[in-house]
Amino acid sequence: MKTGNSISTIRARVFLGFLAITLLASAVSMAETKIWTGGGENANVSNPDNWSGGAPADGDAWEFGAVGSSGYTIINDYGSGTSNSGITFTQDATGTYTIAPNWTRQTGDIVNNSSFPQNVFLGHELHNDITINAANENINIAQNNTINLNFHNLTIDGNHDTSLAILLGGIGTVAINQGAALQVSAGIADSVQTVTINQGGVLRFANHDTLGNHLSQSPVQIIADGGMVCNAPGWFTTINHLTLKNGGDLIDNTGHDGWLSFQLVNEFNVTADSTLAANQISTIAIGTEGAYNGVIPYGVNFNVADVTGDASTDLLVSARLRDGGRRNEGGGNFNKTGAGTMELTNINEITGNVTISDGILKLS
Repeated sequence: MKTGNSISTIRARVFLGFLAITLLASAVSMAETKIWTGGGENANVSNPDNWSGGAPADGDAWEFGAVGSSGYTIINDYGSGTSNSGITFTQDATGTYTIAPNWTRQTGDIVNNSSFPQNVFLGHELHNDITINAANENINIAQNNTINLNFHNLTIDGNHDTSLAILLGGIGTVAINQGAALQVSAGIADSVQTVTINQGGVLRFANHDTLGNHLSQSPVQIIADGGMVCNAPGWFTTINHLTLKNGGDLIDNTGHDGWLSFQLVNEFNVTADSTLAANQISTIAIGTEGAYNGVIPYGVNFNVADVTGDASTDLLVSARLRDGGRRNEGGGNFNKTGAGTMELTNINEITGNVTISDGILKLS
C-alpha cells in the first residue's frame, strides 16, 4: 500500500510540474508585438484604437513605424512596472517619437532602426539581459527614474549614441560594443560592477563626475578593452578604477578653464600595448592631498603590465601629469607599479610623493 501511495504521489507531482511548465510556456508564447497606428483620439498606450490588434497586454512588445510625424508624443499611461518585451522603431518611422512616462519591467531590447533620433523617456528595470541598439540614429533615454540592472547585463550596440540622462544603477554589468557610444550625463551608481568598452566603442562622460561616490573610491570598474573613455568638452571626471588594455584610450576634453579633465585616483591598470594619449588637450590629474569639495581623495597607482610576446612592452604616456583638484590645491601621490616601463613624454607637475615600486619610470 505504501508503494502504491508513493507512486501515486510521484505521478501527481510530475503531472503538476508538467502543468506548470505548460502554463509558463503558454504565457510566454502569448506575448505579442503590437504595432502603433495612432488611430485613437488621444496618444495613450492603453487606447486600443492606437494599435493594430488592440492595446498591448502586460509583457507585449511595442513597435513604432510609419505613423506619427516629428514631435509625436506617446503617453505611457500604464502603471509603473508594466512588463515590456521590446521597443522597436522601424525604418518606416517618419519622425521622432517621444514615449513617456512610467517605468517598465524590461525583458526585451530597445532598438532604433529609423533614421531619426528617438526619445524613450521611461525608466527600466531589467528582467533579462537586454541590448539598447542605436542602429541607424541616436536613442535618448531620460526620466526621473533609473535603468536598474537588477542583476542583469546591459549591452550598448549600434553605430550611433545612446544617451542616458537617467541614473544607471543596480547590480550588473554594462558592455559597449564596436561602433557604439554610451553618453552618460546623469550618473553611474556604485552598485554597477563593470563598464567594459570593447574595441571601437566609446564611453563619454557629459557631466561633471557622473560616477557615483567618485571621491570615496567608487567601486565601479571601467575597462577600456580597445575602446575609448572620454569627457565631452567642458566636463571633468574622477575615475577610481580604470583599466586600459588592447589599445584602450583615455581622451581628454578641450578648453576647460579652472578644472582638470580627468582625476585618476586609487588604481590605474594598463597593459603596455596601450598608449595613453590625450589627443585634444594634455592634462591628466593625479589625485590630490588637499581638500576637494570637502573630501580628501587619494593618489594613484599606475600598474603597468608587460605584454607577453609583444616586441613593445613600454607604456607611452603623452599626456601631461599634474596634481588634481582645484588649481593650486595640494599635491598628487604617484606610485609606479608593475614590471613594464612607463615613459612620460610631456612636462609633468606632480608635487606629491613619486614612488617606483616596480619596473622602470622613464622621463623624456
